[in-house]
Amino acid sequence: KMPEREDDHLTAATRMLEKRREMAEVDQALAAQKEEFQMKMESLQQRREELERKEHQLKESLLKFDKFLK
Repeated sequence: KMPEREDDHLTAATRMLEKRREMAEVDQALAAQKEEFQMKMESLQQRREELERKEHQLKESLLKFDKFLK
């Protein structure tokens, strides 16, 4: 009966190690997704700032043109 207990213990330990490995893989995948999301957010922020700058330039051009017409 003693070897069965040892086998049960090894099986439980093996399962625990496997779960830890799976958890590490999931953590790594999550970290990669977070990094990708952060990069996308930074890219969107840069695009937003560029659009705001272009909008400002367009408004200035329209004001100058309006003054020219008057």
